[in-house]
Amino acid sequence: MIISEIKVKKNLTKPHPLTVKTRDGLKRSSTDEYGMKKPWGGGFDLRVSKNNERRALLIIDTLCKWFEKNGYKIYQPFPESITTEVIIGDESIRIKIEEKSKLTAKTVRETWSNYTFYDREYTPTEKLSLIIDNYCWECSIRKVWNDGKKSKVEEKLGEFVSAIFEHAKNKHERKLREVAEALEREKQRKLQKYQDTCEALEKQMLEDLISQSDNSNKSRELLAYIDEVKSLAQRQYNDEYYPIELRAWIIWAENYAKELNPLTKGILPSYKKATEILNLEDIK
Repeated sequence: MIISEIKVKKNLTKPHPLTVKTRDGLKRSSTDEYGMKKPWGGGFDLRVSKNNERRALLIIDTLCKWFEKNGYKIYQPFPESITTEVIIGDESIRIKIEEKSKLTAKTVRETWSNYTFYDREYTPTEKLSLIIDNYCWECSIRKVWNDGKKSKVEEKLGEFVSAIFEHAKNKHERKLREVAEALEREKQRKLQKYQDTCEALEKQMLEDLISQSDNSNKSRELLAYIDEVKSLAQRQYNDEYYPIELRAWIIWAENYAKELNPLTKGILPSYKKATEILNLEDIK
């Protein structure tokens, strides 16, 4: 969205509630060592000298009323905090107004060993900056507008607001990209896990085949050995009854040999590819 111009009124008439809160907070606050004040107890995110208070309040009031008129919300997420956000769609963009100080005096307070301690005095520059306090990775969208020699930030409110919308759009598009990238990573993870699972299943089926073949061979070897035992028993006992322990052993050994043979139950083996057995949708 491109905003051509936003005019700042000369007087503070019917101020926005956030403007009032900021003005009251400035009245309650004290000037710090840099000659600056911040609203105490809540208000717009502002750092300003006494001489620029009225000017800053007019800018704040203009911004609040413009966003409200155009269906956007200026939001403060923390009670009694000056953190200020503009809500555009699902995105929140932090904004603030600042005035810088400059070092005007520096005197030696004391010297101790190799260290020198100074007292410093700061004076407000009386130059305001409009700031978009938004993290913008690899983003070239402008974030700061300063008072200049020929123009004031009041003349740049349209650019400032336009950039807020650009930041919101960029932030939203970045989130969409991150979601898409996360979905793609998850898709690739599941696909890799599916391929690994199919490979493991194919390997297990091959191992089962080799094991079944080995068991079949062992079964035949055992039955041949049992037949040798029975032949020897017939010769030793002349076809008479074998001892109970020998008969029990022959029954036990024959049963085991038959159970070892995978074809004993008469079920023929079958094969399906792992990809026909497993579904990608079943992979977690």
